[in-house]
Amino acid sequence: MSIFPGELIVKAQEIRDLYPTVAYDHRPMMTTHEPDYTWKQSEKFRAGYAAFKWAVAKVLQPKTIREIGVGGGVAALAFMDACPNAAYLGIDNGQLGVERGFDFIGDVLEKLRGRQASIERQDSRLLSSHPTVDLVHIDGCHLFDWAYHDMRVAVASGSRWILVDDCRDTTVAAATLRAFHDWRPGPLEWAYFEDTWTGSILFCQDIAR
Repeated sequence: MSIFPGELIVKAQEIRDLYPTVAYDHRPMMTTHEPDYTWKQSEKFRAGYAAFKWAVAKVLQPKTIREIGVGGGVAALAFMDACPNAAYLGIDNGQLGVERGFDFIGDVLEKLRGRQASIERQDSRLLSSHPTVDLVHIDGCHLFDWAYHDMRVAVASGSRWILVDDCRDTTVAAATLRAFHDWRPGPLEWAYFEDTWTGSILFCQDIAR
């Protein structure tokens, strides 16, 4: 029993209980062009990243998802497998494709064919606003200013759930919390999932405040 029961506490515990048991496997869909391909074929990555993202979507059941930083689409595919009727919009500048000589965005869209899914090729730093959605997933650049901007725009959108990847990186974690502080100082509901591939923080905004 939780000492301080609340929606975030309940949902975070459901996610913690679920993702180690999830059978979802991203590996059959992963292209060999993916950076760190060998690592991402490991069971640790499957359980600590792909299965975790799947569990987040399964527990939260978002009808609308916006992702900053699509990359090779591992998270996007996991979200949409868990919530096949959700509407997904990704934002990605396509730099990974340029570096690797492979159209990752086109590949992800092909794998999501038949779903309500689209990806905008643009730099997230140029975005001044987001629509309000059920779940924002931030998995973009780790530089402080970039991570700060991505989080600040997500917070300002009023979206209830925000999941930030790569929070084992103190720069990302600091930028994320600073963005919230600058927008609305004071109490904040968040949960850190330390036993995931790169460390993730889930935020719940009380939009009624």
